[in-house]
Formats: sequence, C-alpha cells, structure tokens
Amino acid sequence: MVNNDYSELKILVVDDDLEYTRIAEHLLKKKDYQVRTAHCGEDCLKAVRQDKPDLLLLDVMLPDISGVEVCDIIKNDPGLSSIHVILLSGLKTQSDNISKGLETGADGYLVKPIDNMEFLARIDAAFRTINAKKALLESEKRSKLSSSQFEAILDHLPALVFYKDRSNRFIRVNKYLAEAYNKSKKELEGVSLYDIYPQDVAEQYHQDDLEVLNSGLAKLNISEPWQTPEGLRWVRTSKIPFVNQVGEIDGVIGISIDITDLKHAEEEISSKNIELLKTIAEKDKFFSIIAHDLRSPFNTFLGMTRLMVKDLHTLKLDEIQKMAFSMRNSATTLFRLLENLLAWSGMKRGLISFEPGTFHVLPKIAESIQPVMEAANIKNIGINFDISNELNVYADAEMFSTTIRNLVFNAVKFTPAYGKIIILAKPAPGNFVEISVKDTGIGMSSELLSNLFRIDVQTNRKGTEGEPSTGLGLLLCKEFIEKQGGRLWVESEEAKGSTFHFTVPQSHS
Repeated sequence: MVNNDYSELKILVVDDDLEYTRIAEHLLKKKDYQVRTAHCGEDCLKAVRQDKPDLLLLDVMLPDISGVEVCDIIKNDPGLSSIHVILLSGLKTQSDNISKGLETGADGYLVKPIDNMEFLARIDAAFRTINAKKALLESEKRSKLSSSQFEAILDHLPALVFYKDRSNRFIRVNKYLAEAYNKSKKELEGVSLYDIYPQDVAEQYHQDDLEVLNSGLAKLNISEPWQTPEGLRWVRTSKIPFVNQVGEIDGVIGISIDITDLKHAEEEISSKNIELLKTIAEKDKFFSIIAHDLRSPFNTFLGMTRLMVKDLHTLKLDEIQKMAFSMRNSATTLFRLLENLLAWSGMKRGLISFEPGTFHVLPKIAESIQPVMEAANIKNIGINFDISNELNVYADAEMFSTTIRNLVFNAVKFTPAYGKIIILAKPAPGNFVEISVKDTGIGMSSELLSNLFRIDVQTNRKGTEGEPSTGLGLLLCKEFIEKQGGRLWVESEEAKGSTFHFTVPQSHS
C-alpha cells in the first residue's frame, strides 16, 4: 500500500534563484512536505549529509559547483545514492548538461518555468516513486533477513541439508554437510557426487534421487550408509521433489540425520540380546543335564545298592561282579559328566586359568585317552595313532587333554563293536597343528551335523550300546579350542563314520 502522508517526505530545494526557491518552498509546504532550501553546491552537499532528504530538487547551474557535479557526488556515495534527484533546468540550459546529469544517475528533470499545478503533480509522482522504492528496499531487506535467518537455522541444524539438481549436483547445502566433506559451502555447491565418490557409489545415490524425481513422491526415513572422508557412517534420509515456479520437478531437497551412534547402539543391543539368549540356553542346558542326565546314572547306581543291601546274602559271586561292573560304569559316567559340568561352568564364569605351554603331541594324547581305553576294549574297538614323535604344540595342556579325551570318548560311544578309531596329527597352514579323530561309527545326518554345536538345540543321542550322551562334551571342546586360537569342525555321513578335526598353535621351538 502506497503511503500518501506528505509530511513524511523531506525535500531539499537547491537553486541560486532566491525567488524560485521561495515559491517552491511555499507550494510544497502547503501540501505538508518537509522543505529545506540551499543556494549553492557546497551548501547542498552539507545539507544532504546533515539531514538526508528523500527528494532533491537540484538546479543544474549553480554558482560554485554545477548541479551535475553535485548529482555525481551524491550518486557515487553509497550512503546517499538512494536519494531521488530531479534536475532543474531553465529554457536556456544546454541539453548536454541535462544528458550528463541523467548519466550520473539523476532520476528526472524539470524545465523552468513550470506551471504550479504541474510542478506539484510532478512532485507527487516523485513522492509515489520514492515510496514504492522504499517499499521495495524494505521488502528486499526483509527477504534478505529472512533468507539469512533461514540459512542460519539450516546451518545450525544437526543434520545434512541439501538441494540437488537432476545432474546429481549440489545446488545448496548447509554448513553441517559442507563440513562433513571438509569443504566450505561455496566449495561444495555446484559439485557433482560423481566428483566426490567412485562411479558406482555416485550412481547409486543418483538412482535413488531419480526415483523421487521421476515419481514425484517423497521418500521418508530411509536408513542408508554414508561414506565420508573419515569413514563409513549411517544416516536416516528423507527426500522430497522440488517443484519450480512453472510446476516442473527439477531437483531433490533432502535432509539426513546422522544415526551412526544409534546404529551402533542397536547393534550392541542386538549383540547383547544374542548373548542373553545364549546364556539362557546355556542355563537351560545346565538344568536339563542336572535334571535328566545326572539322575539316570544315579538311579542305576542307587538301584544296584538297594538290591545289594536287600539280597546280598542270596547273590552269587558272578551276580555281585555284574552289579559292581554296572555300578562302576554308572560312577564313571557320573564322574565324566560332573567333570565336564564343572569345566564348562568354570569356563563360562572365567574361573579356568589359561596356561599355554610346549609339549609333545603323541605322549600327551596317549596319556589323555587312558580313561577311555577300558570302554574301547569292552567293545573291542582298536585305537591307532598316526602322529610323528617330533610334533610339538603350544597349548594349554589341561584343555588339550579334556578335548582329546571327549572326542575319543564320543568316537568309542558311537562306534559299534569291533570298529576302529585312528588319531592323526599333522602340521597345518598358519603355524598350526591339525589333530583328527576318525572313527568307523554310525555317523551323523546332515541335520544333526548342522546343529551339533548349537546349545539351544537338543543333539544328544544314545551310543551304540545305549551309552548316555549330553552333547556337553562337544560344546566344551569347542570353547577350549577357540580359547587357544584354533577351530573345531567335523565331517560325517550316516553309516560311514565321523572325523572330528581341531587345530592348536604349533610350538615355536
């Protein structure tokens, strides 16, 4: 809206003709304009600098400095250049002076003498022009302020904000995004992602943008990797199509929030959940063994002792011997089971010390499997060795012995009478020794094989002579071997036997 309050407009009339300035001042004041007068160039410049007028009526011909020169000074001064200057010229004034005045930036001219009504109409028109210019300048000022404020807000957002065109180039970015690329905003704007990333990575980003550009549909809260000069991070990105003034989609506006810490926290939570589930499964396994596997041999043992207490005086020697043999087997099973339970529990609680050392493989294996030999002899199973006398390893002796003993016990348990077991050892890549326990037993199905080392799946089964099995021994073996930097794996096929392999570090000496 144009403001018609004339009292707000300040006018300076400059002319060496005192009569003219008196008449002009009188006419203008009658319309409530604020009017001042001056009669030479120097006084004009002094008045302009003291009280910046909105409109300057400036005679071209002044006694000291010409009006053209005064206009040139004013229009080249940044603080004064917005003053609206109208040159005043008489009929005898040379036209080239007026032309020069307009070239210096004068906003118009009046030729004297001029009718009073026309004079005021010209001033009113200038007043409207001045108000329009003021409104435009104020609008531009507000626009710049709003733009600066908006840019300041974007620059302080803890997010990556960008506007890209169809060519995958950054047109506008905020400070946070520029700093992420170790550049200033000015350096990054205009740069294509193809200049920043490898071709395949930049193309992937571009294709993602094209989905928005071609569909006209926003993509919201998409989690995606973001490769930065400092390494891989994760962001949650939303992109919307940018529609220009003619309704065409010519770019993508996006905002990405860095969720790397959140991603790591989620991964840690997931990892903790897996550990928790594993702990629960271990606890369930532990209780299952206590509730079932310990009870069975105890029942056998207690049953035999009750029978002996009740009928010992009627039993023959061979019957007593048979009972004693059964009780010993139950006691042996209980001892092995308790031994594994204690070792596994100690391992889980970090109570088992790890003390690696150097020792010969062959004598240590022969010593470790002594408790197994009786069970093997009862089933007439032969145990042979294919191990060099010179082969040494660097391992924890107790963990090594427990591992080999459990594996051979299993081989005996699942090998029919008159079967064969062979224990082999050889150097392996990476300064390791590979030890294998191979049997001619009943083998395993592919399903059993895939679940063999899972604590949350029941894999225990009875041996060929009904020997009990908990599956705990294999889990313990795996823990012990991995503790020493090795690995444990198995090859098996139903009815064709099994071969358990494990590796331990070879001795450095």
